[in-house]
Amino acid sequence: MASILNTRTGLIQKLRAYHVIGRDSTRADTALNGSACSRLHAVAHWSDGRWYLKDLSKHGTWIDGVRPSDEARLLVGHLIQFGPDTSELWKLVDESEPRDLLIEESAGSKTLPLERYVVLPGEQKNHALMYEPAEGAWFLYSADDSEAVGGPFGHGDFIVCGSSRWRLFTADPRSSTPDKQSSSSQTPFELVLRTSLDEESTHAKFVHGDIEHDLGYRSQHYLLCHLARVRSEESESGIDEVSAGWVDKSTLSRQLGLSANNLNLQIHR
Repeated sequence: MASILNTRTGLIQKLRAYHVIGRDSTRADTALNGSACSRLHAVAHWSDGRWYLKDLSKHGTWIDGVRPSDEARLLVGHLIQFGPDTSELWKLVDESEPRDLLIEESAGSKTLPLERYVVLPGEQKNHALMYEPAEGAWFLYSADDSEAVGGPFGHGDFIVCGSSRWRLFTADPRSSTPDKQSSSSQTPFELVLRTSLDEESTHAKFVHGDIEHDLGYRSQHYLLCHLARVRSEESESGIDEVSAGWVDKSTLSRQLGLSANNLNLQIHR
């Protein structure tokens, strides 16, 4: 199972197919402690049977002491440094394909691969963890009961069965199901904004592959256009992708010449 090792603490973390690394522990799959690390600093992702690392920060990411200019291939043994602090390095120790697992929280750290269901052994009776497509989540059933006795469960949740405690690990962060997504889910979503020359009117449409949804001409579309410009300008100036584009409401009100109430109304719309 694909994993990275914290060479200072000895912590090993399994990698998801799209694995976010950063200071924001609520949004990152691997949390960093360095004050010079970005909230969402980098992402490791699995593509065409290989692992790649992309830097999202303005602080920099190094692989074996080299700062890549673009997305870089990761190999077993590579040492990864997030930000300028060299005291904490991470090493790729396993470059195999990411998998959906149940991980037992014990000294043995036994793992069970996930399919549509998996049987959890107990002292007195077995339990089965089953995925319910209609609910989009996992549920726990006892061997002699047709009703769920626990759930719904998602990535990172703990499941207690007898004296054993298991953690649910789903490799694909876009879904709790082990079924692979169709190729159509890889098609990017786009919001296309166009303004008139005098910028008095703004048109928007939503595009996904060959599907287009016309959102028409609306006054609130200019707000989106303005925020998109701010994000683009800040990204070009070196601000990391996650932090770019955020504007304080009072500043935004002044920039657009709108009252606070009018701005709130446009945001609501």
